Amino acid sequence: MGYRKAPTWLFNIDGETAFFKTQEGVDQAWEDGWFGPKSLAQKTPLMSDMEFTSKAHRKEIVESDPRYIGLRLNNKKTVEELEADILEFEKENGLTDTIMTTTQ
Repeated sequence: MGYRKAPTWLFNIDGETAFFKTQEGVDQAWEDGWFGPKSLAQKTPLMSDMEFTSKAHRKEIVESDPRYIGLRLNNKKTVEELEADILEFEKENGLTDTIMTTTQ
């Protein structure tokens, strides 16, 4: 079953499932963040919940996670300041522990 072709079942990040009958409905659903198959979403901890071996390791991991695009860490800051920057970014951007494994 093609998840981009109507009719199809789609999923959202909140775990809801919906059936879309028309191609217009499917197209709009994908625009609104619905996706398929359900296996595209997986749980990945937020950076504020992780431990790092160094500032460089923290920066490398943050830069590799698409949820953190736009966050720039300055390794001249203390570990506590970096942790505060990450936590603030997560709150301001409503980040969750769910990440899409492939692009829609």
